[in-house]
Amino acid sequence: MLEPHPNLTSFINFANASERSRETVVKKIRLQSTAEYSPATDYWKRMRDATKRDRATTRDGAAVFATAANATEKKQSAFGEIAARWEGLLPRWADSHYQPPKAGIARLWGLDVSVSPRFIEAWPTGMRERTFVYFNQKTLSIETIDEVLRVIQLAYPGDDATPALIDVRRNKVHTRLSADVVDIDDRIAALSEEFRMGWAA
Repeated sequence: MLEPHPNLTSFINFANASERSRETVVKKIRLQSTAEYSPATDYWKRMRDATKRDRATTRDGAAVFATAANATEKKQSAFGEIAARWEGLLPRWADSHYQPPKAGIARLWGLDVSVSPRFIEAWPTGMRERTFVYFNQKTLSIETIDEVLRVIQLAYPGDDATPALIDVRRNKVHTRLSADVVDIDDRIAALSEEFRMGWAA
């Protein structure tokens, strides 16, 4: 059987699901992993690319706004909402500059998770944020937010960049853990085991 190697988005969906529905989530992820990737079925791909392009080029939201304006009828509402929220986030990066991100792998107690940040923002003070963007409508629990930030940390051991999770729909940027790292790691270890067991079932 193919070993599980989810990306961060898949891990988020699993961690944020109810205990009762996690097994179903894992089965869906496993099914998707055996299918050939098609950009046409990747709902948020164009918007993910647009947010990265915005940060790397004009930095005024133009790429995001254009993607929303040119969205298919099916995506008009969702993409329009993302564009409106993105505009509210732009002032956060007024004094920073873009750095290209590198993909990483978080080794989570037997489960490897691929992490692909959209961009890194760097300030003159030396502070850097490695950023992952979340578009989905489902609200993330506080526990899941902590777990996502910690997974980003674990994917880049020894790097001092602050992990950042942008929840675009709620216009929020999360950068600080709300619980003790040991407790978060314990939860991630348990989630990793649960994921592997569900994958093998």
